Amino acid sequence: MSSRRPDPRQVRPGARPAARRFPRPTRALVPVTGTVLALGGWAAVAHNSGSGWVQALGALLAGFLGIGLLAPAALTWGVRLTALDAPIDGVAGRTVSVRLLANRPLRVTPLVPVGEACLLDGRNPGTLGIVATRHCELESCAVRVASAAPFGLLWWHRDLRLALPRPVLVAPRATLPSAEQLAEIRRRDDAGRPVAGRVGEPRGVRPYQPGDQRHWVHWPATAHAGMLMVREMEGPLSRPVTIRVDLPDEPEAAERAAEAAFATLAQLLGTGRQVQLVTLQADGECAAPVTGVLDAGRRLARAVAPGWRARLPAAP
Repeated sequence: MSSRRPDPRQVRPGARPAARRFPRPTRALVPVTGTVLALGGWAAVAHNSGSGWVQALGALLAGFLGIGLLAPAALTWGVRLTALDAPIDGVAGRTVSVRLLANRPLRVTPLVPVGEACLLDGRNPGTLGIVATRHCELESCAVRVASAAPFGLLWWHRDLRLALPRPVLVAPRATLPSAEQLAEIRRRDDAGRPVAGRVGEPRGVRPYQPGDQRHWVHWPATAHAGMLMVREMEGPLSRPVTIRVDLPDEPEAAERAAEAAFATLAQLLGTGRQVQLVTLQADGECAAPVTGVLDAGRRLARAVAPGWRARLPAAP
């Protein structure tokens, strides 16, 4: 593989898998040099001794070492690696666990995104941990499969593209909200109404429904009714907020912008504001309300910069 790892955001729907490659040895100099020296020394002893049993043992040793050096290449060439399960949601910088199954003993190391290697015994599933450093819609990952079976003399490896059973929506980290956006929202609210007010004024109580805010719970009514009751609000006094997220083309700047946008959305949603989120996705611009923090993270996971197509690697 190239020494320059592609951006994890480049793993997009419809991307073709990486071309299959021939197995390659890992740090072959020491095992190969040791094998040549051992066989050369044994050949010299066998030639000087003239004993048939010494020559026979030399042939057995040569076969043993040859199998130990070349058999892992055949094992990595015929490997079948399957992703059995993966979560729907993730967060940038946190581990996403993917259950794997292989048809033979292997060591699997994630390359893009990075992560920790796992060992598979060829019979039971194992767990591969991958860590996407940026928000993305992750449909596949590049992995390196390696084997030194049966004798552990030399490791051979091969790079594959592992397709995930479902896309993993990796949301950005929630850092600090955008002070500029919050100030602009407050300015619009003050200009749109003569008197500041809450999002909704209580007009009664009703049974709890999924999605209600925790601070809406009306405890006296809950104790009286024997079930969870919340305040029923009037229509919102504040107009819905429109947040437009325009990511720059530079990957690091785009990630910082996504993190600030996510924190801003979380703060607005936590106060009960209705938020309309506008983002650019791979299939075009999307403008729709967000129903909660989880929905906001999924929308931002799919958000791309205008020049994301120009950064995609050429199809093999």
